[in-house]
Amino acid sequence: MKQLFFAAIIAVSVTTSAFAGNIFINTNDCKDLNCVVENFKNVTITSKADFIKATISEADEKQEMFYNSEGDFIGASKNIAYDKLPIKAIKTISKYYLAPKYTVKSCIAFLNVDNNTMYYVSLDTKTSRTILEIDELGNTSVFSTSKI
Repeated sequence: MKQLFFAAIIAVSVTTSAFAGNIFINTNDCKDLNCVVENFKNVTITSKADFIKATISEADEKQEMFYNSEGDFIGASKNIAYDKLPIKAIKTISKYYLAPKYTVKSCIAFLNVDNNTMYYVSLDTKTSRTILEIDELGNTSVFSTSKI
């Protein structure tokens, strides 16, 4: 499951999006894949080995919704601006991951099936990438590290 989740994080990290209003496009109770396809005009479906991704583009916002192979909702994600992270997380990152050594590459909000939002921040140095996981309260932990 962690590999699937990490694949979803990587998949969304290569896209960009403007942040406006609420973090997520209002999908109401439309959590299954067929409902999304039927109710949104600009939807692109991509199938991967472990999941299906529906990319929704609405009013200059882009959001990605992830489903298992049966079409059941796993979660939704989108890129957000750094300043939209919880304040406590911004303070932690500013204290321990100082520029110019670290560069923020992406900030992602991920809404899971239980309606809990987690944030993921990708920070690069010249030789490594650190991905931080941040909860809704701003508590920050290292999700993964890798060499570039």
